[in-house]
Amino acid sequence: MAVVSKGTLLAGAAKEDITPPIGTKTNYGIATQIDLPLYTQALVLTDGDMTVGISTSDVLYTYLDVVSEARKSIEDKTGIPGANILFCASHTHEGPAIEGSYRDVYLNKVVNAVCRAWDARVAARLGAAKGAVVGVHINRRNPYGPADPDVGVLRVDHLNGAPLALLFNFAMHGVVLGHKQYQGVSPDWIGHATKHIEELQGDGTVALFMQGPSGNINPYTSYGYTGFTDRGGTVQDAERIGALFGLLTVTIAAQIQTTSAIRLSRATAYKQLWEERSFDRVERYRRVLEKKKTTLRLLQKRKASPEQVARLEKILAFMEEYYNRVFTGRPRERTDHPAEAEIQVLGINDARIAGIGGEYFTEYALYIKDKALEQGYNTVFIAELANGAWQSYIPTEVAYTDEYGYEAFSAEILGGLSPTAGQLIADTVVGLIAACGNPVEPPPKPFSKMYLPKEAYAVKPLIESRLDRLLESLPYHHELRARKTEIIRDLP
Repeated sequence: MAVVSKGTLLAGAAKEDITPPIGTKTNYGIATQIDLPLYTQALVLTDGDMTVGISTSDVLYTYLDVVSEARKSIEDKTGIPGANILFCASHTHEGPAIEGSYRDVYLNKVVNAVCRAWDARVAARLGAAKGAVVGVHINRRNPYGPADPDVGVLRVDHLNGAPLALLFNFAMHGVVLGHKQYQGVSPDWIGHATKHIEELQGDGTVALFMQGPSGNINPYTSYGYTGFTDRGGTVQDAERIGALFGLLTVTIAAQIQTTSAIRLSRATAYKQLWEERSFDRVERYRRVLEKKKTTLRLLQKRKASPEQVARLEKILAFMEEYYNRVFTGRPRERTDHPAEAEIQVLGINDARIAGIGGEYFTEYALYIKDKALEQGYNTVFIAELANGAWQSYIPTEVAYTDEYGYEAFSAEILGGLSPTAGQLIADTVVGLIAACGNPVEPPPKPFSKMYLPKEAYAVKPLIESRLDRLLESLPYHHELRARKTEIIRDLP
């Protein structure tokens, strides 16, 4: 059942520095340098009766134990129900490992940011809308496949119009700096974007980022499509892409109509997503491999089409090659999950924010948004890697049966995820969106062609910069060069 409330808005925002020292273990080695500071940010919204919170962090994943402890601590200190707080990660691949002594440091900073945002509440106004951008990201499973163009923006102001917080949502992996080449700490393109937003908006603004469903979505860099290489891009690439999104977010926000009237809602469901909650990964691999080999023998015996046989042979070859590359020499591991995964939706006026665990494929995001639009919900944010329930991929069924690859292997072998889990999550989210209440206002009008005031360009390297120039400075995958670079939804 959804919890719904309405009244007059109070809002607060805060952030805490979570940058680890040089020498800290990262996701791919030991940090030898720091590009930009890492932060955990928080936004708290209340109407006097109900409160919701959003916690974002420059880390690879959220973790179930950290989320559980943070919710309990925040509820004890502020009274905000833990279930009303959404925790999400930026998914930077150059973040620290959340373990050892750093885990407690990180946990305390997450809690402090939310509590400080609670203490900083003031009368405020807010609004939400979306713009879109193409030409900066690609479906890494299928270069001609879908990539969600939506840039969702939630704008929160003081009553006098001074900016308080800007939250933006976009689906693009945090791998501009690659997987292993950059031996340091960085918030990747996301941290550069939030830095530019705060500089453009002025002192006191807190910029927050929600990673959208980017399980199969990667950025372009000066090396082209980053794919699954260890090469990656450069810090300059991250800075340039961050500048683009900083300017784009502020441009969208400048055209959002705000209100002090607030309707808050929250709906949560718990679903069993795994075929097996706990199983030795090596044994699972062997069992799944044998099952697929049996299927292949049956196809050959029944004289199935050459295409069917070739497809399964390709999957088997990938499984064996990838297993030998990833598992050789590694200790045997078991994967344990909660009995059910949390799926959460927050309602902020007519905007809906869905929190989903795992690296969700973009096809499901487009499905959710299409279904929500049929119900009258025009502004839907989707945050993957939310609330710590799942730390692997959630591919489409086609990715399991036809494409396979790293993501499907990870989901099936490392985690035991059901091939139908992604669709179950999507349908659940659509139901929770509706449960948070019917839309009240008509959809926002399309954005007019509007440019930022001249003084907004006073921050280097955005001097006299425009979105089209920033886009033109980005490299493009050769297969997409024929597609005209454009900003859609009438953005400048």
